[in-house]
Amino acid sequence: MGEIKKQGINNTLFVVAGIFVGFLNTLYVQPQLLLASEIGLTKVLFSFSTLFATLLPMGVGNITLRYFPRFKDDASGHHGFLGLMTGITLIGFLVYGSLLVLFAHFFIDYYQAKSPEFGQFFYYVLPFSFCIAMAGVFNTFCNGNFRSSVPTFLNDVFLKILFIVLIFIYHFGWIGFVSYIQLYVGVFVLQTLLLVYYISTFSKLNFKYDWSYMGRETNREILLYGLTFLLSSVASMGLKTLDVLILAKYLPLAAVGIYGVAATIPLIIEAPLNSLERIAAPKVTEAMEFNQTDELQKIYTQSSHYLLLVGGWLFLMINLNIHDFLLMLKPEYAVGAKIVMILSVGNLINMATGVNNPFVYYSKYYKTGVTILLSMVVVATVNLLIFIPLWGLEGAAYATVLSNLVMNIAKSIVIKVKFGILPFNKSTLPLFLLTGVCWLAIFIPMPGWHPFFGIAIRSVLVSGIYFLVVLGFRLSPEMVTIQKIKWIAADVVEKVKKMGR
Repeated sequence: MGEIKKQGINNTLFVVAGIFVGFLNTLYVQPQLLLASEIGLTKVLFSFSTLFATLLPMGVGNITLRYFPRFKDDASGHHGFLGLMTGITLIGFLVYGSLLVLFAHFFIDYYQAKSPEFGQFFYYVLPFSFCIAMAGVFNTFCNGNFRSSVPTFLNDVFLKILFIVLIFIYHFGWIGFVSYIQLYVGVFVLQTLLLVYYISTFSKLNFKYDWSYMGRETNREILLYGLTFLLSSVASMGLKTLDVLILAKYLPLAAVGIYGVAATIPLIIEAPLNSLERIAAPKVTEAMEFNQTDELQKIYTQSSHYLLLVGGWLFLMINLNIHDFLLMLKPEYAVGAKIVMILSVGNLINMATGVNNPFVYYSKYYKTGVTILLSMVVVATVNLLIFIPLWGLEGAAYATVLSNLVMNIAKSIVIKVKFGILPFNKSTLPLFLLTGVCWLAIFIPMPGWHPFFGIAIRSVLVSGIYFLVVLGFRLSPEMVTIQKIKWIAADVVEKVKKMGR
């Protein structure tokens, strides 16, 4: 348990560092050192390859989570389970890769009018997606062996630092753009090779799967289980990448690059949701196992409350300061302000509905969850195809928010019908109203100082008002006294001191 706890601390530090490096790269380094069209090309190439890579493992990630504990045996190399994972992925690559090559002209023609540059690099999708898929397989294998720190470091920190180094190398003219794209893909090749080496340090590299170990029926069950979740994995990834992929059909890559930078900023709002969901999911599944309805209600309601509380503040910090922030980038990024504002509404909706994914996808109603996901891909695609031709970049943002709203309503209805609970409490409406009133500060004129000072002053003033109202009106019962905040702060300081000893 001590080793697992240590890895948990390391993973948290790596994730936080990765978020910082990632936002530094996406929100400052790329806009300053690359053309918007160059950013757009890498966004489309990455989004297309990531979506295609989701097909290749054919549910191997879900198979590992459920079945790997039965195979764990260091002496035999886990009965060749790694061979099963890589074998399925290789088969997926051969099947879907052949189809991709066969229909390559369709995809190239699809983007030819507005984004012809993508066609020039289309076949890079094959090695790119293969490495993304294999890295995901090896990451899952490491997690199953409780060896997650190194993969987390490679994915969240190492790769992002290499991207920044690569951008500087290209910016200073040491390599051409074709070499830049080749090395961009090469970074993922390096990650895959490093993961194989790391696995060899703690596990026997046995790629020969022992088909007799589990028997024919269980082997069939394993493969069918993976295929069942294949569609949900593709649908989930599709919802994250469709806006960029469809934008490139209707708008030049420079516009896609601006959208990609702008769309990254509101993701800050959802960062607490992603972290809390990883913690809450095991508790939700345990409560469902023992039919603990009160515990499910508590988790659902409290997650919604605290995520809305934090999400409302992050929503304000982003929306009130976005104009000043974009002033520090190249002038063409100024159009991204409205995109950020629109998308942030969708992120706030996700926060307000709490940790609903475990209720839908990890319960016995998971088939309903898969149906929702697949339906949302259709809804999102239709929305994007309608809104982008009408309103361009803003249309993509509106379509994304509408899809988010529909999906969260659908999940909330399922949870209400199946579990009889809702995420909201008496503080939900006041928190929404407080966020709306504080947002009006966007209309208060600021002196013509440097944007950095405008951001600092506005953030301090609005944060003070926001949390004073929360404390004064007890919108969060666990935050009712300044003294308790002091106790928490003192406890954090003491823990930091202990870590430094």
